[in-house]
Amino acid sequence: SFRPDVKLLSLDGNTAVPALRHVLTSNSRVLERMFAAHTAEAQSGTIKTEATLSVLEHVMKSLHCAACADDEADAVVLLGACELAARWELGAVFRSTASALRNKLDARSAALVLAAA
Repeated sequence: SFRPDVKLLSLDGNTAVPALRHVLTSNSRVLERMFAAHTAEAQSGTIKTEATLSVLEHVMKSLHCAACADDEADAVVLLGACELAARWELGAVFRSTASALRNKLDARSAALVLAAA
C-alpha cells in the first residue's frame, strides 16, 4: 500500500503532494543528497517548492509512469515540470515532459510558454 513519508509543498505553501522518499532519492541525486544531509527537509520530510500543484502532480505522475502522465497538461504546466525535473535531475521525467512539450507547441502555445518563462 502507498504510505507516503514525504510531502512536496506547492507554491502556495498550503497544498502538499504526498511522495515516497525512496522513489524520489532513487531517481534524483539532488534529492538523495538533500535527504542524506542534515537539512530541514530531511528532518521534516517536507520539501517546499516553487512549483504549482499541477506541476508537482505532473512530475510525480511522470516519475512513476511516464506513459501515465497527463497528456492534456497545458504547455505552461509542461514547462514548469521540465524546470523542476531539471532542477531535481530527474532525467527520465525531463525527457518525457520535454517531448510532450515539443509536441504541444504551436505559435499560440509557444507565446504562452515564453510569457510564462
